[in-house]
Amino acid sequence: MYTLDPDGSLTFVNATLCAESGYTRSSLIGTHVSEILPEHDVNRCQRAIRDPLETGGRTREVTVTVETQDGEWLTATLVPSSLPLSSGFRGTVGVVRDLEPGRPG
Repeated sequence: MYTLDPDGSLTFVNATLCAESGYTRSSLIGTHVSEILPEHDVNRCQRAIRDPLETGGRTREVTVTVETQDGEWLTATLVPSSLPLSSGFRGTVGVVRDLEPGRPG
């Protein structure tokens, strides 16, 4: 599980995500997602969050590749959801599932 601020920087990561990726929680907090996800995956995640906000539809799962601390890659399924405020967008919370070895696509 993770949370992002409106700019896309991590504000929370759970212990499982840290253990699987090899990063410490303190090294990830404040890190922009573009430092651990390829640009095309960042763009796909942004669309998966933005589209339901614009259309009122449901959030969809996104398969991404995550760079681990040691430079390896994991494939993961993200289920992102926005944290809306009455006055705008507050950030994102998401669940990470199915972490397994993979390569950037």
